[in-house]
Amino acid sequence: MAKKHFHFEITKQDEFLFNEKLKDGSFLVVKGQVVWYQRSAPMLHYIKMDQFHLLVDSYPDLYRGNKKFYYVFESKSGNMFYRKAK
Repeated sequence: MAKKHFHFEITKQDEFLFNEKLKDGSFLVVKGQVVWYQRSAPMLHYIKMDQFHLLVDSYPDLYRGNKKFYYVFESKSGNMFYRKAK
């Protein structure tokens, strides 16, 4: 699976949008909501999807570094790594 085939966005309203590029070049968008159960350090959350998707982990790991971070989703295809991009 190429990394350009999958990406996600978390909106300011905590909506989770997972995009999967299809063979015809269009995108399938699967929606969910980021649910916060602790809004103080450490910030804890999970992703509640509207429909199941094999590549979306409800409890992704967030790794933070100096001015960058990335998420790791466990999936049936192995770990999926997503880094912040503008």
